[in-house]
Amino acid sequence: MKTIKVGLMPGKLQQIEVNENTTAREVFEKAGIELSNHEVRLDGEKIDLDTVIYNGNLCVGLKMIKGNATFRKTDCTQEEVEMLLGVKLPQVINTDSINMCGEDFLQIEVGNDTLIIEEDMFLTVYNDVFDDEEVKEIVEEVTEIKEIQPQSNKALDVLNRELKELDKTYNYHIEEAHELHNKMLFLQRLIAEITA
Repeated sequence: MKTIKVGLMPGKLQQIEVNENTTAREVFEKAGIELSNHEVRLDGEKIDLDTVIYNGNLCVGLKMIKGNATFRKTDCTQEEVEMLLGVKLPQVINTDSINMCGEDFLQIEVGNDTLIIEEDMFLTVYNDVFDDEEVKEIVEEVTEIKEIQPQSNKALDVLNRELKELDKTYNYHIEEAHELHNKMLFLQRLIAEITA
């Protein structure tokens, strides 16, 4: 018998004993983990649930970002996407190519490349598309937008939306910090009065 680490990503891992015939399905069952819309990987390699995992060290289920959508699309050009996300991506991406990677990142398969992108930024730039007909409509809309709207305006809109969200978060944390500071001052005054 040997042990293997198993769990969902993101999440905690646990050590499970396995024998030479233990499958991925069995190890998740032993760990009390239910898989639903997860991709299973053994030491980073994609496997199916019937794969024997005795020679592996780490077996994880990665939550897949799919929902009901079949595609994700952006109104930005490829150059704008590269400027915003730091990587080259097509304007329409099949959701089969998108998986969770850790708590805050997405793993995106593009051709032979695997790219890691911050989830919040990706979801700010790309929206859900639900079927092939909608993709055709979007491609037509994007073409029309390109003719009407200067390219830089779309990138500025995305950046302004992101800045507005960050500003809300910043203000929330500032208020929390002020509240904590006031509580600390109150406790310091109480301590000073008690010890005086």
